[in-house]
Amino acid sequence: MLTSFFGNSKPVTLVFAIVYMLVFYVLSFWLYDAFPEQSDQWLQMGAVCALLPLSMLVFNFIVRKNVLTAGNSYGVITMAVSISLIPLLTDGWLEACAVFSLLLASRRIFSLRSERNLERKILDASLWIGIATLFHAGSIMMVIPLIWSISIRSFSSPRLFVIPLFGLGSVTVLSWTFSLLRYGDSSWLLNRIPEFNFDLSLYGQWPLVYGLMTLATLILITGLFIIANYNREARKDRPTILLYGLTLFFLLISGALTERLDGSEWLFPASMLGVGWANLIDRLKKTEFKEVALWLLLLLPVLPYLIRILGIEQV
Repeated sequence: MLTSFFGNSKPVTLVFAIVYMLVFYVLSFWLYDAFPEQSDQWLQMGAVCALLPLSMLVFNFIVRKNVLTAGNSYGVITMAVSISLIPLLTDGWLEACAVFSLLLASRRIFSLRSERNLERKILDASLWIGIATLFHAGSIMMVIPLIWSISIRSFSSPRLFVIPLFGLGSVTVLSWTFSLLRYGDSSWLLNRIPEFNFDLSLYGQWPLVYGLMTLATLILITGLFIIANYNREARKDRPTILLYGLTLFFLLISGALTERLDGSEWLFPASMLGVGWANLIDRLKKTEFKEVALWLLLLLPVLPYLIRILGIEQV
């Protein structure tokens, strides 16, 4: 049943994935006893509710435009499940802004295999990476996949590697100008640079531990799948596969480079995890295996809620 439903790319599957993701996002406030109380928290919640569907639409565009999957909707439902495992709450609105910007950058990074409008694509990608860095400083790591995408193309030339500097520099200059006009100094811009903190004390809650361990397992399986099947892929597809692997890795690093590890940083790899799992599920030979895999994915975020309802959560 699920195989036939998600085995195509009809709009109804995208709508289902968005609704699924938003329902679990709203329910997470009950799970973590973190209901919004102040007006700014409600605004932040509204921002996340708007950014998550927009991010999924951009992700779906990247997948379709660059043929990263086999024309199914396994990717969007995996993205919805992955994000549903993360406690974004209201504090995650900055990460949501950064991830949305990085997805817009990835849209250009993956399209560089086409020789059309190279300079504009590279500049556009670097501008979005710069904007994402204003929300989350670790986003600057996505420059590496951009440089890699330029270097593996047969048409790459030294001038193309200089363009990202102009994009990032433009965002820096505009941000510095805003800081001077608004605050009279560079404090606003300098405050964008956090003191990186690797304190895991906030990882003590049972639902958070379950969600992050599950998500980490999904990421690990994706990495092993890429490594195991890389040499079996057609040579023309290998650069794109390697680019995806690097993008997923540096999204994980980007999320980790933060001043507060509270679980929302896992939104970065979760935003692109769907590509790997869509291809993994599609490679399963029997429909029964695909059906089981999809049901398991859909039910993964449910367990913490069942435990909370039954009152057997870990103390």
